[in-house]
Amino acid sequence: MNTELLEKAERAYREGRGQLAYDLLAEFLSLAPDNARALLDKAVVCHSLGRGDEAVSTFEELLTLDAENLEARRSLAVALASLQRWPEAEAHLAYILDRRPEDHALWSYLAKVVKAQGRRQEALTHIERAVRLAPRQLDYADIRAELAGLLKPGEVK
Repeated sequence: MNTELLEKAERAYREGRGQLAYDLLAEFLSLAPDNARALLDKAVVCHSLGRGDEAVSTFEELLTLDAENLEARRSLAVALASLQRWPEAEAHLAYILDRRPEDHALWSYLAKVVKAQGRRQEALTHIERAVRLAPRQLDYADIRAELAGLLKPGEVK
């Protein structure tokens, strides 16, 4: 298999040439449609180019090959959230958190996803869990901003 195309695509992406990276990945995938690395790279490039629907379908294609690819599932959740497909994003985050309940960043992201669906109290619970899991690793400015959006005026937690 010619991995030179993959390497060129990754280099192009790092250099900010997303369309070239996309074209090289498409060419590679025409030769090796089930290559997980190329599918992941293509999905990431699509997302960065603003091709959200194509990114989602590419992540989903990758997950049909490797359902336990948590990196792809996490990226899929982000892509779905960027398209405001909140329930789908939430389902993928829950899947990962079932396997990695100690991931404080995912709990924080899940809080944003459920907040977007109007479930304020649940979002607050997820933020609190993220803080308990990694109190020194989280950006407290971000947490304060998130809490400010969740708490009602005068409500202290």
